[in-house]
Amino acid sequence: MLEIFGKRFDVTDGIPGSPESVGNNLVYLFGRYGGCTFNGGLYRVHSTESFRKASSMVAEAYPEFGFPLIPFGFDWLGRQFVLDLRIGDVDPEVILLEPGTGEALEIPRKFSTYHDDELVRDPEPSLCVSFFNEWKSENPADLAFDQ
Repeated sequence: MLEIFGKRFDVTDGIPGSPESVGNNLVYLFGRYGGCTFNGGLYRVHSTESFRKASSMVAEAYPEFGFPLIPFGFDWLGRQFVLDLRIGDVDPEVILLEPGTGEALEIPRKFSTYHDDELVRDPEPSLCVSFFNEWKSENPADLAFDQ
């Protein structure tokens, strides 16, 4: 997990860690990239602190799910990527939450393959890369983790 992602996405803020084992995919993601920003602000993996804040925000904004959603990342637009535990807790699917519109969009991809496949193969639907690049042409400074 994360081998291809790590080669295609550059850390532009934060310091990657060295997790000791791959056991749990979510623990591995947080251990490896928790608190990191990629490609100038395009995508971020939650830190412990941002995870707590996002968990509270997601629970309050999306009570209709009736179960905890597990946020693991967010994009430059503030959209949250969460694990959908209704489908299974071993390798759940990913949901994209758009706080501005209140929409929850299912991404038909298991968490174990989301970073190495979906974000590498076709990041446009998840990250709005072309819109980001257009915005970056007018705003060239990289976004820090908390921006």
